[in-house]
Amino acid sequence: MDELLSLEVLTDIQLAEVCSEETVFERNDTVLDLLESEDQCEQFIVALQQTDQQHVVNYLSQHGGQEHRNLQSFQYCWLSNKSDE
Repeated sequence: MDELLSLEVLTDIQLAEVCSEETVFERNDTVLDLLESEDQCEQFIVALQQTDQQHVVNYLSQHGGQEHRNLQSFQYCWLSNKSDE
């Protein structure tokens, strides 16, 4: 969570909202709900990589979890940005 704050993926208020969730699943959903811009999505990927979570990056970039509404919007945001490169 510190990476998300230091990379400005989330604000202090948003981080508090995430941390207030009871389960890991709810926290994950909340993080994904809060990703609204391409910059946030890109920085989220950086945070995952910096915390040795490349497997999550791989999952997201391979359209993992397409049935999950939060992942669908994240993938659109992140993959749209990647296609512009």
